[in-house]
Amino acid sequence: MVAKHPQLKLISHKAVLFALRIYMNNKTGYCYPTEVQIAAFASASEKTVRMVLKKAVDLGLIERELHIPKSGRGYKNYSYKPL
Repeated sequence: MVAKHPQLKLISHKAVLFALRIYMNNKTGYCYPTEVQIAAFASASEKTVRMVLKKAVDLGLIERELHIPKSGRGYKNYSYKPL
């Protein structure tokens, strides 16, 4: 459980993961928010969001996959899914 995870003690860490949960699709579990969107929702910096997401992936709490547009134009983005 994220709320009691010993390596996620700070409220800002929990706020980032809660923000990610808000964006998740209830049927598939996937979500596609940007780091800017997560930061705005969690009232955290983008640097904090990147650090928390990396830590959550390393701890096996979420899965993150990079998507690059096939045309080479546009923005790359990540999809997230809880494990």
